[in-house]
Amino acid sequence: MIKSSIKKIEPFFKKLNPLIKKFEPLIKKTSALINKIKKPFIIITSIYITLVLTISIGIIYELIERPNLSFGLCFTNSCFEVVRKNFSSSLLLIKELTVLLGVIFASIGVINSWKAYNLSLKNSHLTNHFNNLNNFIEMGNIYLEKEKLINNERVDLYKLYYIIFPNSRSGRFDEHENYSLILQSLSNLIEQSNKLYNDAGKDAKRYKHKPHQARIIKELDKLGITVELRNRSDFDDQEKAIYQFLDCITKQYQCTRIMLGPINKDYM
Repeated sequence: MIKSSIKKIEPFFKKLNPLIKKFEPLIKKTSALINKIKKPFIIITSIYITLVLTISIGIIYELIERPNLSFGLCFTNSCFEVVRKNFSSSLLLIKELTVLLGVIFASIGVINSWKAYNLSLKNSHLTNHFNNLNNFIEMGNIYLEKEKLINNERVDLYKLYYIIFPNSRSGRFDEHENYSLILQSLSNLIEQSNKLYNDAGKDAKRYKHKPHQARIIKELDKLGITVELRNRSDFDDQEKAIYQFLDCITKQYQCTRIMLGPINKDYM
């Protein structure tokens, strides 16, 4: 019967195990933070108890040694009044120490709460970062598997991701300046090649396509996309496919207004 019960709950623990591993770093960090919190509380409390005990022993010693004072177990108002009158400084010191202890504990509590909040915020940012990164890589792989003109082994999706989301690890997904600059540069190169092609006019030999390829290849490399020199028609087809791929990412993540696909490419 016990074996059958274990078999029933075994699948549950198998599913639970990856989840525990995923949150293991967070658990370790939280445990370390708790240990850090414990130490100052224990030290300060020990100092406080030592001081209070020392003062209390001093009061008891005075009660025993001074002939004008009688010592015994007493909780009446008159007994407390005797202690208050004769040991006002000692009692004031205990009071001040207690207030100071409360202030210290409150300060430590605020500081550690702030640390715990920052730790929680950091882990939240990392969770969002990994979710966004995984979604991006998954989407990119699905697209590239369908696109036959782009060699998916020549596209570094991780490099492309960090160009688009440079502050992803800190939980910010709204800064895409580097990506926009590269797309703008590609747009400028397209316009430059259009001008060179149109200036050549009917004399097609005057337009050199290889320099255009070299310029585009250099700029795409900044995005983690590796392209090689090819014959003109093959390169044109691959160039179009890459621009469509980048436009798909731009639309999906709304990371810039620059779209490369719609730009006229007279040189093709």
